[in-house]
Amino acid sequence: MYFNSTLDELVIFNVILGFPVLIGVLTISYIYGITRLKKLKGPGIDEFRNQTPPPWKGQRKGF
Repeated sequence: MYFNSTLDELVIFNVILGFPVLIGVLTISYIYGITRLKKLKGPGIDEFRNQTPPPWKGQRKGF
């Protein structure tokens, strides 16, 4: 495809395959990060900074 196509066709091909894959990878990594965060059951950032003793509530949003 690289040698037989024009630059316009390569750009269109790259955009069509690039953005959906990027969005999929970002979505999957976010879901994976949230599930790992819930499984860790460690202290959240505020609990760590305040040196709160266990049992911890853990991180509830973001990662």
